[in-house]
Amino acid sequence: MVFIDTHTHLNDPDLYEERDALMGKAREEGVGLLLVASYDLLSAKRALLLAEEYPECRPAIGLHPENLEDSSPGDWEDIKALASRNDVLAIGETGLDYHWVKDEGLRARQRKLFIEHIELADTLGLPLTIHSRDAAEDTLKILQEHTPKHGAVMHCYGYSAQMVPAFARLGMYFGFGGVLTFKNARVAKEALLACPKERILFETDAPYLSPEPYRGKRNEPAYVKWVYRKASELLSLPMEEVAGIARENMERIFHVKHL
Repeated sequence: MVFIDTHTHLNDPDLYEERDALMGKAREEGVGLLLVASYDLLSAKRALLLAEEYPECRPAIGLHPENLEDSSPGDWEDIKALASRNDVLAIGETGLDYHWVKDEGLRARQRKLFIEHIELADTLGLPLTIHSRDAAEDTLKILQEHTPKHGAVMHCYGYSAQMVPAFARLGMYFGFGGVLTFKNARVAKEALLACPKERILFETDAPYLSPEPYRGKRNEPAYVKWVYRKASELLSLPMEEVAGIARENMERIFHVKHL
């Protein structure tokens, strides 16, 4: 049984220095592939280095919407150059975050850069990994007007089950993480059950959003198995079948050969 972590930040300073130990634990738990999502220029460079160090790691290159204020004018050009490398699996993470960003000028910059990420992905023939928080309407509107040609994943999907069909019609896949294991996570659980099985993926978003029984502690790729375990319970399917579904979906959206 192979577990896939379709969104992790092993390039985060909190994890990067311990990468050998963390990769060892992930392998012991059967994690066969990790999509290492970048959020700024340094993390993008680290994602590429991780891909060179560990065959299980594949980079996603992009600028997180929360990091726009701290980025320099030339960072986007550097990101585009790094994204053109052959070992890059996806563009991102990109998208909109209105939870932390309240300034309308910064939100407008987020929307502009989100569209530019989509255009870059289309040019390079890659899917995207999308961050969207408290910005459902604008995210959907942009995706309707600039539908990614090669698909995308709604990373850490946090919107309602009722919105799933609207995103699915645009070719979106849905990433579910540690929140799925929380006792009061009704919205996430309902969304999982509303998703077409051929569009479900699982992730950690490490070092954030640790699943039960590690909630409140630092997350890591090895813990993705707890997300699979909860999904197996919610979907009333054997964990082996859930892992197989997620693996097939990963191979399809990210154009990865059979693991």
